[in-house]
Amino acid sequence: MTLVRGWCPGALRPMPSGDGLILRIRPPLGLIDRAQMEGIAAIALACGNGSVEFTRRANVQLRGLGEATLGQAQARLAALGLIDPDLSPQAEARLNILVTPFWPADGLPGIPGPGPVWAALRAGLVGWNAPPLPPKFGFAVDLSGGQRHLAGESADIRIEAAAEGGILVRADGVATGRRVGSADEAAELALALARWFAAQRPGADRPGRMRALIAQGIAPPAELGGEAEPAPQAALAEALRSCIGFDFGAAEPAQLFRIAAAMDGPLHVTPWRAVRLPRLADPAAALADCPDLLLAPDDPRWRRFACVGAPRCP
Repeated sequence: MTLVRGWCPGALRPMPSGDGLILRIRPPLGLIDRAQMEGIAAIALACGNGSVEFTRRANVQLRGLGEATLGQAQARLAALGLIDPDLSPQAEARLNILVTPFWPADGLPGIPGPGPVWAALRAGLVGWNAPPLPPKFGFAVDLSGGQRHLAGESADIRIEAAAEGGILVRADGVATGRRVGSADEAAELALALARWFAAQRPGADRPGRMRALIAQGIAPPAELGGEAEPAPQAALAEALRSCIGFDFGAAEPAQLFRIAAAMDGPLHVTPWRAVRLPRLADPAAALADCPDLLLAPDDPRWRRFACVGAPRCP
């Protein structure tokens, strides 16, 4: 029998599985610093079964936690700034914000750095008037200049680089979007699209994803759309050239400690079950002594994906 949960675990609402509780960390802005990386590895050893997973939503999962160790893990993650204990589990679940790992911290001409867009979007998703979104509904913030990197990743509302420069906001499943002039305007329009989507689902009898709703012929109103085309999509192989991957997305704590030792500034968690250290020019050379990492873009292991399997997964 297949068990379909229909929702994703969080840090405040872990999910039971065959090997205990799964706790999912949504790193703010998709960034992890050296102390946080070392902390995640240490918490996995002390509170879980030592397994750390990097997901397709650019999140980090700890497996094998028990009821006796859950509170300790949550407290340690909160002290590291990786979870916000003041949020409700429902608010935390809405923070499905995928941020490109190729977004310069200081921004680009006509495009702000990651902080303002992410902060404005987060504020709207955890506020008292946040839209009642279904599980797994998410946002992609794909602003890295003249190309995109997240077009092939799951998201329902996309804040992207426009082909002619600047920012556009687009509903997934619609080819074009509306150009905006600021981070606040981008977040405001994205949240308006989310509220429109939520209003189309009375009784939850319609699809829970934007693309499926669009495919039924239900399109956003004109004031939430536009004719701006998104920038071209970058080749995945080029993106992977600067990434450090984990076979099946599963990392050992020893690998994380070794990566932390090579860090010179925060790393980006990517949706390719990998991390990117923007200041590490040659990951393959720097981490050649660390076994089993995926360090070459043509490594065939990038192309294989599988569930953790029984008995860990029921």
